[in-house]
Amino acid sequence: MSSRRPVPPALLPARQVPIDAKAAWSLDDTALSTTLSKRTIQDAIYRGELPCIRVGRRVLLLPESVREWLVSRESR
Repeated sequence: MSSRRPVPPALLPARQVPIDAKAAWSLDDTALSTTLSKRTIQDAIYRGELPCIRVGRRVLLLPESVREWLVSRESR
């Protein structure tokens, strides 16, 4: 019998790592997790409402920052 152990997220190809396990999200990850369009997210970054991390041409967002931004947009 073969007992297959789960592969740690750090060893999986980037596209197979669950969004919950990522330290930072791409624009696609952010759009997927928030159900917002990439354009809406890019606009928020451009307006300075949503902080991001730029690494070369990549734009990364911290999940905590995205959650805080969403809460700040809450209407009462």
